[in-house]
This record gives sequence, C-alpha cells and structure tokens, in this order.
Amino acid sequence: MTKIVFILIFFVSTLGQLLCKAQALTVIDASKSYTALVGGQVWAVEDAQHRLTIAQVTQLPDTAWTVPSEVQTNFGVSNSAFWVRFKYYSPTPGRLYFCLLNQLVDTAEFYIVREGQTVFRVQNIPEKAEFNLPNSPFLLPLLSDTVVCYVRATARIPVYIPMHLLHEKNLNAYFLWTYASDFLFFGAILIMMLYNVFLAVTTRNLVYFYYISYSFFVLATVIYIRGFLSPLLGDYSQLIEDNSAYIVGPGSIFLCLFAMEFLAMKNIYKLGYQILLVLAVLSFANMVLFSFIGFNITLEISQILTLTINFLVAWCALVVYKRQKQKDALLFVIAFSAYLVLYSSLNLVFLNVINAYFISIYFLHIGSTIELVLFSIALGNQINAYRKESIMAQAENLRLVQEQNVVLEQKVSERTHELNQTLETVAKQRDNIISSINYALRIQNAIIPKEEELLKYLDCFVFFRPRDIVSGDFYWFAEKDHCQILAVADCTGHGVSGAFMTMIGNNILNQIVHNQEIHAPSEILNFMCPLLSKTLLHSKGRVKDGMDISIITLYGQPKATEKICYSGAMNPLYIVQNKEFREIKADKMPIEVLTETNRYYTQHELVPDGNTMLYLLSDGYQDQFSGPQNTKFMAKRLKQLLFSIAHEDINVQKGQLKTTFEEWKGTKKQTDDVLLVGLRV
Repeated sequence: MTKIVFILIFFVSTLGQLLCKAQALTVIDASKSYTALVGGQVWAVEDAQHRLTIAQVTQLPDTAWTVPSEVQTNFGVSNSAFWVRFKYYSPTPGRLYFCLLNQLVDTAEFYIVREGQTVFRVQNIPEKAEFNLPNSPFLLPLLSDTVVCYVRATARIPVYIPMHLLHEKNLNAYFLWTYASDFLFFGAILIMMLYNVFLAVTTRNLVYFYYISYSFFVLATVIYIRGFLSPLLGDYSQLIEDNSAYIVGPGSIFLCLFAMEFLAMKNIYKLGYQILLVLAVLSFANMVLFSFIGFNITLEISQILTLTINFLVAWCALVVYKRQKQKDALLFVIAFSAYLVLYSSLNLVFLNVINAYFISIYFLHIGSTIELVLFSIALGNQINAYRKESIMAQAENLRLVQEQNVVLEQKVSERTHELNQTLETVAKQRDNIISSINYALRIQNAIIPKEEELLKYLDCFVFFRPRDIVSGDFYWFAEKDHCQILAVADCTGHGVSGAFMTMIGNNILNQIVHNQEIHAPSEILNFMCPLLSKTLLHSKGRVKDGMDISIITLYGQPKATEKICYSGAMNPLYIVQNKEFREIKADKMPIEVLTETNRYYTQHELVPDGNTMLYLLSDGYQDQFSGPQNTKFMAKRLKQLLFSIAHEDINVQKGQLKTTFEEWKGTKKQTDDVLLVGLRV
C-alpha cells in the first residue's frame, strides 16, 4: 500500500512538471484587433556570450527554457542576447502579421522552424516591415498547421520584447489603435509649443523659452522611444539614435531652468534653486560623458537624475506654494506628482521591477501631456496675473496722475499768479527802463546837432542808424572864427553804456574847442586823452573804455572852404577827388585813459578843388554781418560803394547807402551802431 502511494505521488508530480513545462499554444482570434504573446505562450533563453545560433537554439531541451514574465517579455537592463520561442495557430483562413512593438531594440532576428528546418528567416525585423512606420507588422508565410517561431533580440536599454500577432482583416484597426495616441500626443505638444512661441515673442519673457525648449526635448524623446525617427529622418535617423543621450538629456536641464525661473526660486527658495542648478550641471556632465562611459551607464544615470529632478521640482513647488500661496506653484505640484507616478512606473517597467502591461508604453505620453498641459495653464495664469497687475498698476498710476494733476494745477495756479505778479513787476521795470532810455535819447538828441543845422554850413548828409534806442556813435560840429570843425566818433560799447561815453566825448570837445579855443584837429585829439583821464579819474580800477574819432577842420567861409586839415584816432578819412579814391589812415591810438605822457596825433592837410567828397565814418557799416555765409560787409566793399556814388547828389548818396545797407542786413540783427557823414567841398 505504501509503495502504491509513493508511486502515485511520483507520477502526479512528474505529470505536473511535464504539464507545467509544456509550452502553451497561441491561437490567433480573428475577432480581436490583435493577439498578444503573453504568459506561458513565450519561453526565453539568455545568450550572455552572443554565441548561440538558430540551429543550436532549436536543439535546446525544454528544461533550458524559462518563462520570463507572466505578462510581457521583459529582461531588464542587460548586455546579453535573448532568444524567445512561441507557437501559434490560426483557425481562420487568411494572411497573418507579426509585430515587435519596441523600436528601441537594437537587433531583432525572426525565424520560423518547421520539422527541424528553418523555412522563414528575417535578419532585421524593422527592415522586413511592409510600411515605413514604427511598430509596423510584417507578413508571415502561409502555413496551415502549428508554427514554431524564434526571435533573437538585443538592446542597449532594457531588453523589452512585446510581440503581437494579428489577422489581415484587423490590419487597419491595428494601425489606428497603435498610432492614434502617438499622433494625438504629438499634435497636443506642437499646439502648446506654438502657443507658447507666440507668448514668448509678445512678452519676451525668458521662462517661455525654457518651457518651449523643455517641450521640444520631451517631444523628441517620445519620438525616439516610439521609433518615429526613421520615418521622419530616413538615413539620418541612425546617426541620431547612436547619439540619443543628446535627445534625452537636455530635457532635464531645461526643466530645471524652467522651474527655477517660473517659481522665482532664487528669491523665494534659494536652497532649492541651488540644488536644481547642481542637478542641471550634473545632467549636462552626464551628456558629455556619454562618449566615454557608454550608453547603458549614461541611461541609468539619466533615469536617476530625471526622477530626482522631477521629485525635487515637485518638492520645491510645494515649498513655494506654502510660502507664497501661489496657485501656479500648486499646479506645478499636481503636474509633477502625476508625471512622477507615471514616469516612475515606466522606469520600473524598464528595470523589470513591475509587470509590463501594454498601457505602460504610454506612461510617458500620458505623464508628459498632463505635465505640459498644467504647465501651459500655469503660464496662462501667470499672464493673467501679470495682466491684472498691469491693469491695477495702470489704475493706480491713473489715480496718482489725477492726484498729481490736481496738485500740479494748484501749483500752476500759484506759479501763474506769482508769474503774473513778476511779469507786472518786470513790465513796470521795463517801462521805467525804457522811459529812462528814451529820456537819455532825448538828452543825446539834444547834444547831437541836427542834420538841418549842418546843412547851414556844409553841403553834407548824415547816415545815422543806432543799433539800440541810444547810440555809442555820435557826431559833433562847431563853427568858430571862419572855420568849421566836424568830428565823427565811435565810443566803446553801444546802447546805454555807449551813450554815456558820447556825452563825455561831446563835453570834452566843447571844453577844448569853445573854452580853450583850439581848432586844429591834431591839437584837439592831443587834449582829449588827458581830459578823458581826468573825467574818469575816480572810477574804480582801470577804465578801458574810450573812443575812435576822426576830426576835420574846414578853413574859410561856410561852403567856401580854402583849406582842410584832418587828424584821426583809429578812424580814417575817405576822399574821392578828380575821379580817384584816396584814404588817409588814422593814427593807431584810440582816445582812452592814459597813465603815461600825452600822445601826439598827426595832422594832414589838403586843398579842395570844388568837387571833392569827404567821408568820415565809424566801423558799424562795414562790420554788419549777413549773406549766405554770415560774413561782414567789409571795408573794401564800402570803399567801392562810396567811389561809385561820389559823383551823385548828396541826397542820392544817402539814399543809396541806406538801400544798400538794408538789402545787405536783410532779416539779420544789426551788429553795431552805424554812422557815416559825407560832405562835398
């Protein structure tokens, strides 16, 4: 009895082992979109040395094979090659397709073995695909009985080999089901990127640049993982795949920069800011080290850094929210919490910690979409906050401007009242000054002889044009003992100051000629300097004012001159006689206050011939500025003018001088006092 029990136990256990070791047959159900190869349907063998061939693999005993996973074929991160075996049968007539979903597998070889012979072999599964799309299925040979298939795969990232079988009538539905989520994801990311490009251009805020850059690299990473590089870039895709660390790595760097800028962490949470900055530098260093330490190590470091950065950004956003109560920071916390859960799950799938359900391949899609949508909402909220702040600031500015306007209006009213009072005072003072100047003019006019008085004794004209109301130029005349004395003087300055000197000069000439009975021009000039010095003796400091003067004495009865004597202090005498122009130069010694001995001036004599024109003048006419280049009239031009009109009547000459001066001056301001006396002897 005991022996029978042991025999039964042994038989049952052996039968159980055989049953457990029997590989399940995959029956393709044409009513479903696809049939996944899962559980006991797939057996696997690890080839650590990459030496096994298809012939050796087909000869391996069943005991060498293992079931890699209850759900999907996931071997984790490994440098080994893996062989998987499955059996299928289709009760529904029609063509069958095989699809390997993971595009990140480096090499994939497909074999069908029938009765110990390889009847179908594909060295590279993606190249056999009928469509240039990722995860594209390829057509299997038509076989009526049970088929045994072998797949050999290697990968630099976790060796994850999800496989599907499908009937030809489900091909369109399979494509729609496979790519719909990808294109929806790509479209959503592109729309958000374009929207934020518009915001970046309009606001010129650096945070949008970081967000756009982060979105771009998230999109590039998903395109790379889902295998869309080859359809998009063709022959260039392999170059980018070989340098994939430069696709995955920058996303973490721009994520750090975006979070630091958006949350203003430098001011609110400085410690978090510094840690994120260090992690960004480490992510950059990991990309640089890609060429030296290999892909697998770089990938593992990148996964650790990405998880750390996402967790830390969520933590920093939570700290900022607690400190500032910012709704945007709360959106960051929610976004990164969702992303962390999904991204962590995807990494755990890659590391073969949890089972790889089909939905896991879309964890990155879902997590990235949730994250970027919430980021966009946060950025939109920030714009709204800026807009509200701007509106409030404008309202506050308007209120301040209105208040300031009231204050300014009051001040303007006060200042206007003060200004009006000041203007009234200035107007009164101006009226007083003008009245004083006009009174000085009456005095000056009283001491300067009228032209009509000169005409009683001389055949002459006077062209007199003061620059201001009163003049610093003056002329003086006296008739004594059968001689007539005429002086033309140009005092230093003009206006009121010059007018005072004209009175002093007029008084000195009266003293010399009338009181001291001196008639010779040189003697008159010799006495003028001492008298001027005596008059200004009590002035403080040295007085530099004086006058330039020319004096002629006509000997004989009025209008019957027998002899002419001339002396000049700086002012010359112009003579037109016998159709010739002549100039008698003056002594270069002005009449001024002297500290040395008296000066002695030269006296010149000439005899008239009955048609001689004499001109005594100041320098005002020739010094008048005008013309295109704002130049002086000049003495040369004046001499030519006088010579050209000397033969004309006295009144005609005066009119011509006046017209020429007005035309030359035009709209320019008069430069100096103008005085010119012409007489015919």
